[in-house]
Amino acid sequence: MLKGHYLFAVFSHLQSSYQLLYLFTENGPMTKKAWDELKTEMVDLKFKNLNRLNQFVLKMAERIGAPQVLLFSPREFNQVVENIEKGEDFLEALASKGRPLEVDLSTQKSKFWDNF
Repeated sequence: MLKGHYLFAVFSHLQSSYQLLYLFTENGPMTKKAWDELKTEMVDLKFKNLNRLNQFVLKMAERIGAPQVLLFSPREFNQVVENIEKGEDFLEALASKGRPLEVDLSTQKSKFWDNF
């Protein structure tokens, strides 16, 4: 079983932007109620570049108290799903195959949300 908390993010690269497709923890997807509690509107979630998407995901992890964020492209996520044999191995497979964010939160702007 996994120790600690993870925030998993699956994103897609569009022509000129990045879109967050899925955002979930080991307890399930971010629901409308969770977005409301975080006082963050669940919108289109398109970002001009990967750095802005990373900043958003890190801020969400901070707000829900998840110390680790793992990123996946749709292809990477699908490979994990296709290669597991048991459902109970799903979270451990995600945790081992995800790309952790390597962004230093201490350098973030204080007016982070103004960028979106």
